[in-house]
Amino acid sequence: MRLLFVCTGNLCRSPMAAALADRVALELDLEVDIRSAGTAGIVGEPAHPKVVAACREIGIDLTGHTSSALDLEAVTWADRIYVMESAHAVAVRELLPSLPEEAVVQLGSVIGKAAIDDPIGSWFMGPYRRARDELATAVRAAMKTLVTS
Repeated sequence: MRLLFVCTGNLCRSPMAAALADRVALELDLEVDIRSAGTAGIVGEPAHPKVVAACREIGIDLTGHTSSALDLEAVTWADRIYVMESAHAVAVRELLPSLPEEAVVQLGSVIGKAAIDDPIGSWFMGPYRRARDELATAVRAAMKTLVTS
């Protein structure tokens, strides 16, 4: 199974989600390939420093992350695409309108939220930690459904 996590810049939410998914896949013994991308077209940038710090707090190293742009290759590569907000789902479907409905999942909906809020721009660590923790809960729940399906 190939999983793609999508946010706006691929600097914050989707790299965190991908790293968390990698950890959960090991715990659940799932055979998955994981990527992340952003709808803003930012390429080659590192994860936001506060994202790196928030992930370091839970033992995840994002210092090697570089951003990737969402493109048709990434969308066709993925079996399941997890997005952070509805605008990301729209961007995915614009690239590949024939994508099956179940292939795109709004990650927040897994935990009863409309979206996983973007902490970028906050001066404080709280929003980054909140996004990390919401992503951890949502990714774990989403990946458990992969085990049962």
